[in-house]
Formats: sequence, C-alpha cells, structure tokens
Amino acid sequence: MNAAATIGHSRLLARGVAPAIMPQESKGHAADSDEPYVATRLIRQRYMVHCSFRSMVGVTQDAPKSKVTFVTLTKNAEPYIRRTLESLRMQKYEPREIWVVDGGSTDKTLEIAGGLADRVLTVEPGMGVARERARKASNSKYLFYLDGDKYLTDQEAVSKLVSKLEKNPGLAACQAMWAVDTDSLKHSMVARVEQFRYRRFYGKVADKTTRYITPGATAFRASALQRIGGFRSDLKETEDSDISLRLIDAGYDLMVTSAVVATHHWDESFTQLLAKAFRSGGEYYRIWRSSTKSAWPFMASSNPFHAIVRGIKMGVVALIETRDIVLSSFVVVQVSSYYTFFFTGFLVQLIAGRLGLGRESSS
Repeated sequence: MNAAATIGHSRLLARGVAPAIMPQESKGHAADSDEPYVATRLIRQRYMVHCSFRSMVGVTQDAPKSKVTFVTLTKNAEPYIRRTLESLRMQKYEPREIWVVDGGSTDKTLEIAGGLADRVLTVEPGMGVARERARKASNSKYLFYLDGDKYLTDQEAVSKLVSKLEKNPGLAACQAMWAVDTDSLKHSMVARVEQFRYRRFYGKVADKTTRYITPGATAFRASALQRIGGFRSDLKETEDSDISLRLIDAGYDLMVTSAVVATHHWDESFTQLLAKAFRSGGEYYRIWRSSTKSAWPFMASSNPFHAIVRGIKMGVVALIETRDIVLSSFVVVQVSSYYTFFFTGFLVQLIAGRLGLGRESSS
C-alpha cells in the first residue's frame, strides 16, 4: 500500500467511516518490503481504537427501521379520502408504503386514491375481508390501519405507535385515541354524543393494557395477526371485537395510547347508527358462539340505544337458531349495557312468549 492510500484510509477513519476494503496483505506475502504490512497493521489498530471509542461514548450505528404498510379502507369516501391520504403521506416514518383497499366505491374515491397511494386494491364490501386482503398482501413487519373517514395531524403519529410495539414484544396492537372533528360536532347531535362516548371510554383505558381496540387507527404486529389467522373475512362490521378477543386469548396485550389522536369525520345519522347496530347483532352472536366466556365484555356497548338494538338482534338470532328462551334471554342480558339490560331482556321474553316459543322449547 502506498503513502497516498494510507493517508486516504486514515482520513476516512478520522471522520468515523470505515474503509470500504481492508487490505489483506500479510508480512509473509509482501512483495518488496515490510511497508505494506506495517501500513495495514497501523490502519487496523487505529480502526479498532476508533470503534472502541464510539462504543464507549454511546455512538452506535442505528439499526434500520422495520417497514410499515399504511392501509386505508374506503367505500364512497370521496369527501374526505384526500385528507386521509395526505395525512399519511406527511408521516415522517420510513420505510413505508401507502395502500388503499376499496370495497366497491361508485364515486371518485378510486380516482383520488390512485394519485396519492402507492397501491390500490379492490375487494367485495366488508371490513374483515378488506383488512385481511391487505394483511395477506403485505410483507411488512407492522401494519397501520387508518380508515378513510379519519386523518392524522401529527407527523410523528405512526412513529409513536410503532415505537410502542418495538419496545414491548408482547404488545400486538397499539391504537390511537379518536376525536370527532369540529365540523361534525357543529352539524350533528349524534357526533356530539359519540365524542362524549370517546372521552368516557378513552379516559378509562388510555395508556394501559386493555381488552378491546378498534383497527380504525391502529398499528398491528404482523406476526401476531399471522399467528391467530388474521381477520375473519366473513365479518363485515364486527372484525374489531373479534380480532381483539382472539389476540387476548392468544396471550397478547393491547393498548390505546394518548400520545396519538386520530380525528374522525362523523357522517352517520342516528337511524344509520341503529341500523348498523342491528346488522351487527347477528355477527356478534356468531363471535360469541365460536369463542370463550371472555367474549362477553366485547359484546357490550356504552351507548344505551346501540345496546338495545344489538341486544335484541342477538337475542332474536339466538332464539331462531336454538329455540331456547332461556339462552336467548341470557344473551340479551349479558350483551346489553347496565343502562338497558333489564328492558331488553324483558322485551325479548315478551316477544317470545307472544310467539309461543318458550313453551315449545321447554317441552
């Protein structure tokens, strides 16, 4: 090695950069003299001292970050999908990819998404099938789901959620808190009721392990989802309760963090909310039938109207499938919140009595 090469390697070391190729000559193979060997030994010694010093003062090479797939679920989300995707694009976390999974939009959702997302997938309608399609297609270590009616204002939001997962290997999912946006609060009484429910719920569970999360603004550990078989594609509206239940049963922890808030554009009317509760009743009953006793906390609702409709639907489905008035009443009482369970249980029993199903099931 000549003097210029030796000086070049020394300058690299002085800046904290290792030479790309360390010389491989040895004293026994030097062609002309001992000079190449002496230069090589000097460089290696200085490099070892340099590395020891960096380690001693805590200067280490940062490990590469794990890839995250951002997944947004949409269906006719034209009014707010641009804001959702732009909030994802402004995230500082890297490496990442932004996907949109659409459940059959008939407006301009796909046109807008095509210009802002890295990939657009189309599936049949349903939350479970959409989330599972993205999970199977992704090879990332983490998945961050942000539904098309929500957006982030903090550029470090995803970084904060992923950091929670990185620090706790037993944590399967970390959810952001929800808050209804100001425009919705101005124009919708239902939105104001939901905002009250959000504050009430998150005030109890924030920054501690919980038994329930909803994937609408949540970072998941992909390996945990893989272990339990992912999201159930047959659940169109209750995949949140089901995935929480199965992750808990598999021994994982769940968390809602107050460090991140996802803003929710609320556009459902009171009638739409009750219709959704009625539709979901049958799915909740199937979840209960296929799970353990720990499913009961996931069936309840802090909204009394929601609880009434959901409880009645579950009780009716149980009554039709089993023709057992005792079982159906038990389902209603367990599912309904403390606001309404006496009323719903009595109502189901009254209807069953009018239909004569109770007498038949007891014979």
